[in-house]
Amino acid sequence: DPVSYFSIRELDKTSIASKPGLWKCYEEFVMNGLFMRAIELDSLSRSEGRVASLTTIVDVAGCGFSQLVSRDFDQKAEELMLRLKRLLPDLTGGNWILNAPRFAYKLFPWVKSVLRLKLANWFLCSGNGMREHELLKVVDPVLLAELEAMRTASEASDEVDFGWQHIGIGSVFERVVPVVAGQRVTWTFSILPGARTLPQAELDFGVAAIWEAQQVVEEAGGGLVFDKDGRVVEAADSPSDGLLPERSVVETARYRADDGEVRGECLAEKTGMLVLRWSNSFNWVRAKAIQYTEIGRA
Repeated sequence: DPVSYFSIRELDKTSIASKPGLWKCYEEFVMNGLFMRAIELDSLSRSEGRVASLTTIVDVAGCGFSQLVSRDFDQKAEELMLRLKRLLPDLTGGNWILNAPRFAYKLFPWVKSVLRLKLANWFLCSGNGMREHELLKVVDPVLLAELEAMRTASEASDEVDFGWQHIGIGSVFERVVPVVAGQRVTWTFSILPGARTLPQAELDFGVAAIWEAQQVVEEAGGGLVFDKDGRVVEAADSPSDGLLPERSVVETARYRADDGEVRGECLAEKTGMLVLRWSNSFNWVRAKAIQYTEIGRA
C-alpha cells in the first residue's frame, strides 16, 4: 500500500502561517495530494478486491519545540483537516511519528485530549521505526532505510566540528529541559566569532516555559475537566484553544560574540518544560554557531 513521508524539519510553519499566499499554496498542496491519494487507493482497492490504506510517516528528527508546536499554523491545519474529513473518508491505516524527542511524549497525551481531530491511529516512536513491528508489517525496512538516508544526507551540511552547534540562516536552535517546581536550570554559552572581515556575530537568546496542562487550567480559572488519567472529559467554556500557552521567563535579548561566555539561570515556578532558544531568525544572510555546556539542573 502507498506510503507518504514528511520531514517536519523542512517545513517552515511560521512563514507558512504568517503569509496568506504561502498558506493558500500549502492548503492546495495538501488537499490535492489527499484527493490524488484517494483516487489511487480506490483504484488499488477495486483491482485487488480489498480495502487499501495509506501509511503516513512524519519524521521529526532534529526538530525543536517551535518546529513541532506553532500555534497559528497548528490551528489552521486543524481546521483544514476537519474540512477534509467531511469530504473524504479516513484513508490512513496508521500515522507514525519517527524520531520523537523526549518532550513530545509529555505533549502528546494533552494534544490527543483537546484536539477535535481523533488521533487514535497516531503512534510515537523515539527511534527511526526499525524496531516497531507493527510499522514493519506495512512498510518495507529497505524503504525506511532509504527515507532515513535521504533525510540525513540533507542534514550533512549542518554539522560543525569541535562541539559547536550550527544555527542556519533564519533558523532557531532549542534545548527543551523537563523540570519540576522549584528546580533551578543553569546554562553557559558563547557565540562563534566567525570571519574577521565580517561584523560581530549576533544571536537572540531567551527562555520560555510550558507548564503542565492541569496547572495552566488552574491559572486560567478552570474550564476543563480531567479524568483520573489526565484526559479531558469536558471542554465547554474552556479558556484554552487546545494548545499549551508558552510563557516567557527570561526575556529575549541579543548577544554578540564579543560578549564572551554568557551565563544564566532560571528557577522553575511549576512542573513542565523550559525551552532555551537561540534564534538567528532575524538574519537571512549569515549562519551562526554557538558552544554551550550541558544544561545543569539542581
